[in-house]
Amino acid sequence: MTQEAKVIPIGELKEFAKKYGYDHVIVFATAGKTEYVATYGHTLEECDRAAQFGDKMKDALGWPESLHAIPSRVHALQTQIADLKYYLQKAGVSTPYDNRSPKAKKSTEQE
Repeated sequence: MTQEAKVIPIGELKEFAKKYGYDHVIVFATAGKTEYVATYGHTLEECDRAAQFGDKMKDALGWPESLHAIPSRVHALQTQIADLKYYLQKAGVSTPYDNRSPKAKKSTEQE
């Protein structure tokens, strides 16, 4: 390949999904010895599923777990949920999540 490889823009995956009618797009590409994995999902749930599959690909290829990714849309939603919980708790408003076992709360915090 004569041209230097570039990072795969998620917008390109979005256009590919739109053009061909796909919900998820997972791309594996190489440039010399460098490997790339990029994912796209139409909805937040599909985005998360695509990223999970991308992480499984990375595991199979022997990539370190530190290279697993949380999609930016999923991360933004997690941050908003944490903020809302904080403000509800500060206002003294109980939520259905308040009465869950510590184990359930811990697993939710890790998500």
